[in-house]
Amino acid sequence: MRSENESVHYRARFELRASQRDCDPAKQVINVLQKWFAGKERMASHNGIDAASRLYGRDVSTFSIEFSAGSLSLPAGYEGGIGLRGATSVCTRAVAEDDERPACWAFEYDEPDSKVAFRHWHTSVGISGRESSGFCTVNIRVSYYMMPGYIGKQLFVPPSTTPRFVKSMIELPDIDVYVGESKILREECYLDSRSFESFEKSLLSPVRTLPLVLITTDYNGATAVWDATELADKVLGMANVYVFDWRDSKLKHDGLFRLFAKGTPAYKYGCAMSTLRIYHPGIDLGDPSGSGRHRFFKKGDIDAQRYGNRDGFVETLSRSLSRGFATKEDDVVDIDDIRRKQSESTLRELSKRTEELRKRVHSAQEERRGHVPSKDAEDEIRYLKKQLAAAQDEALEWEKLAVEYSEASQSSAIDGLKERIRSLENDLAEFDDEVRTLSFRVDTLTDENAGLRSDNDSYKTIVRVIEGIGHIPSTLTDEIDLLCTLWPSKVVATDSAYRSAADFISGDLDEQWQILSSIPLVLWDLYFGASSGGDISGRYYEKAGYELALTETKLTKNNASMMREREAEYQGKIVDCRPHIKGKDKNPKRAFRVHFYVDRAGGKIVLGHCGGHLTTAGTQRIR
Repeated sequence: MRSENESVHYRARFELRASQRDCDPAKQVINVLQKWFAGKERMASHNGIDAASRLYGRDVSTFSIEFSAGSLSLPAGYEGGIGLRGATSVCTRAVAEDDERPACWAFEYDEPDSKVAFRHWHTSVGISGRESSGFCTVNIRVSYYMMPGYIGKQLFVPPSTTPRFVKSMIELPDIDVYVGESKILREECYLDSRSFESFEKSLLSPVRTLPLVLITTDYNGATAVWDATELADKVLGMANVYVFDWRDSKLKHDGLFRLFAKGTPAYKYGCAMSTLRIYHPGIDLGDPSGSGRHRFFKKGDIDAQRYGNRDGFVETLSRSLSRGFATKEDDVVDIDDIRRKQSESTLRELSKRTEELRKRVHSAQEERRGHVPSKDAEDEIRYLKKQLAAAQDEALEWEKLAVEYSEASQSSAIDGLKERIRSLENDLAEFDDEVRTLSFRVDTLTDENAGLRSDNDSYKTIVRVIEGIGHIPSTLTDEIDLLCTLWPSKVVATDSAYRSAADFISGDLDEQWQILSSIPLVLWDLYFGASSGGDISGRYYEKAGYELALTETKLTKNNASMMREREAEYQGKIVDCRPHIKGKDKNPKRAFRVHFYVDRAGGKIVLGHCGGHLTTAGTQRIR
């Protein structure tokens, strides 16, 4: 009998894969559970609870064979579900293979709450998928419920926890624990360049089934939640937790800002400073409409105790992951699933025997139809007696099969038909996953190939330009010509830029070329490349070594005449060229300035002025 008021406290499904030969993960899981059960029984006896082992005069050390074989029942006749009020109840059941090794195994343990009368805790663990050597699937569900007969108000909700035996399973030697293709992390992972690559691969995988939780810190290193380690512990087996240190500028720009690039649909999937975001399976960074499914929570909201108290958010997240769990058709979670598997096994065996009998009957009928009566009467009689005995045996076997089918429940027969449908659906799902995986790899290789072709075309253009240079640039206008020829897709120079360059006969040609070439090589990427956004002036100075000002002083901006000097005609319209790069020479006669306009639609940097220092509120223009 099952309770109708069970509340799920913890739910997980994962696969155990042996990393060493002759290692049986299922056997080790059963050993972990047996030790955990023995410890619980001893603790129950110590606390004065009616423990199953004490009530029925059995020491837990004698349970080993029955426990692992799937034949333990305490009290006698207990088959899972609601146990005895105020006492512990336990049972294990299994479906054995031909070699008597359990193909499926389940464990249920029912125990009273040590503090709240009428409340019981129920632990169910199922093992399946042992067809492959060194592999098994484990399903875990921990729930609590009120025993029948309780009348009163709703009691407090117990704080979420990860069962100790789950941690013991994940820490088993020579065994790796996975959910789908994702390896379960035993604790939170603080991202660096190597682990970020692994996080990104897992995040974008089309076959991932495990949720990922990304937590970012502030500039003091404080995470969005009070304790990231506690969070990782409470969602162990249900999600992997990653922590990104916002103070790591290089990883932030090369990793996070690149992955969730501003100006692309992926930007909506980003995780800002002091934020926690949950990435569910099936993420498509190219679809901005899907970002809302992957919720984020800011540190301010979490700290404001909108979830009850300091630990309320962790509790909410843990319970949400448990509630959001969907049991698969072929999962083995409890004793009911073992009974279903036994029924399915019985029906498969009956179907096999029925088919074999049909073949024998058909063969015998064909033989009788082709029989030529013997001229010897005794021979013919012996033949007929043999055929009669065979027909009688077949009739008895048909009758036996009919009885066995009638003893099998109707629901089992339906389950048998569903099993065939599920098998086809699972094959289709696996094929679909394989197609998606291959498609993902093809898309990745296609993008990489396109990038290489683009780079190759750029290199060919540069080579052709270099081969066509008649002389080394000796004037600033020569340098502008070379710049626009080498990088025509990134830089364009206006007539006013050429005029100002022709007027500027002072300065250092080497410095001028360093500044001009930094525009396509550094500045363009800051505006249009993968690392766009952020503090452009500071990042430009860090990479190019020259000062970049994005505007002018207030006094200069208030002078209409001076502002006209910072305008240029581009594509038939007047554009604002206030942003400028400064040369290092402080001598007013040799001060070099490049004023530019950012053509965001065309993806180009437009040179509006390339020459001397323009007039400001505190200077005179030097020609």
